[in-house]
Amino acid sequence: AFGWGSPWGSSSSQQHATDELDSDSFDSFLKDHAVTAILFYAPWCFYSQQMMPSWDLAAQKLMLHDPPVHLAKVDAHRHSGIGDRFGINAFPTMKLFVDGAVFEYDSR
Repeated sequence: AFGWGSPWGSSSSQQHATDELDSDSFDSFLKDHAVTAILFYAPWCFYSQQMMPSWDLAAQKLMLHDPPVHLAKVDAHRHSGIGDRFGINAFPTMKLFVDGAVFEYDSR
């Protein structure tokens, strides 16, 4: 009713331009896109919800670069195996993946 979407299983990939990854698509997406920034989020998290519009806008702008920089997102609450694999313990968390290497985002 308020346009926030339902945190109980609705597909947020229909609401945002970034690719929504899951355990089936995660590794193949990174293999196909050598430079990718990934947002690990939880749909119930206020800060994750606040981040989505900016993440979406950044994805649109970075696709204009040559070569394009891909932005994707993972519901790490729903797909906890991926979150555990990369040590996600807070939401939202951003990580940059470059040719198999993982870089942490540090806001300091």
